Amino acid sequence: MWPSINLSICVSAYYDHVLVLDEGKIAEFDTVLNLFDKADSIFRSLCDEANLQRVDIVKIRNEHSVILQSS
Repeated sequence: MWPSINLSICVSAYYDHVLVLDEGKIAEFDTVLNLFDKADSIFRSLCDEANLQRVDIVKIRNEHSVILQSS
């Protein structure tokens, strides 16, 4: 899979892994849910700012999985 730069945190829910940069350096790299579950992660703070909850991420991922399986 090709890397992408997301301007919307919600788009991250579609990806297997997320790489978070801070001042041009790798700050975090893990699965979307693992990063979300770390209360002190940068990714989690971005989700909190966007009012994106774990249940939203799981729902997006499940819906995306269904679409991929039907195509």
